[in-house]
Amino acid sequence: MRIYVIMPAYNEQGRILATLKEYWHALGSAYGKDVRLIVVSDSTDNTNKIVAGYARKQHGGIKLFRGSEKKGKGAALARGFAYACADSKMTVVGFVDADPVIPGKEITKLIGYLGERGTDGVIASRYARGSVWIGRQRPVRYIASRAYNQLVRLLFGLPYRDTQCGAKFFKKRALCGILNTLALTDMSFDLDLLYEMHLHGFRVVEKPVAYRWIREGSTLVLKKQIPQMMIVALGYRITRSPINVLVPPALKGAVYNFFKRW
Repeated sequence: MRIYVIMPAYNEQGRILATLKEYWHALGSAYGKDVRLIVVSDSTDNTNKIVAGYARKQHGGIKLFRGSEKKGKGAALARGFAYACADSKMTVVGFVDADPVIPGKEITKLIGYLGERGTDGVIASRYARGSVWIGRQRPVRYIASRAYNQLVRLLFGLPYRDTQCGAKFFKKRALCGILNTLALTDMSFDLDLLYEMHLHGFRVVEKPVAYRWIREGSTLVLKKQIPQMMIVALGYRITRSPINVLVPPALKGAVYNFFKRW
């Protein structure tokens, strides 16, 4: 099988090289030449230069896609997914974050779960029973994460304890089958992806992982992005409900773009 791993990146010059080395070693040890690691970067620092330099040493196994502007995590992933889905030999596709919060060996374990009968996708979870935290999370971030998760479970009926952990993998027929239905381009992309999987009847399981708490270098602005994600989740739920026809498309687009820039 050929495995595609998409890694969105934005100004990660301080840690992108360590992430690439760890994941490339783990994936290469497990799957050899059947791995393609695609970095989609809208960075304005030295991230692109670092990735390109490391990619040259891997003889085509790692590729860098450069963006002209920061369009969001979802847009970066959609671009990587489209490239992967165009490869007839691809069987598994997923994504990881550019910070090495999930050890490389955990990534290979996640991919292995796709071999279980009836499983179309697998997502990493920081809060499922059996997960292990390496380091201590800030209480305010934990509270914000749990509040967002409860909102998602209430609005969409998804059973997952953690929709936002940055590692998810899917079989080709599942991911490529819904790619054209995905609409959200910001940090709420994970919600859009999982809900579409649910609506299309694909079975996505949640698995515990070891998770490193890394504060340094994080680009997440908690007081801005968590409220933004909650508001976008509410708006997204409206678009997937019968009352959607009562809301003018121009108004929905204007509101979404406002909160995306907020």
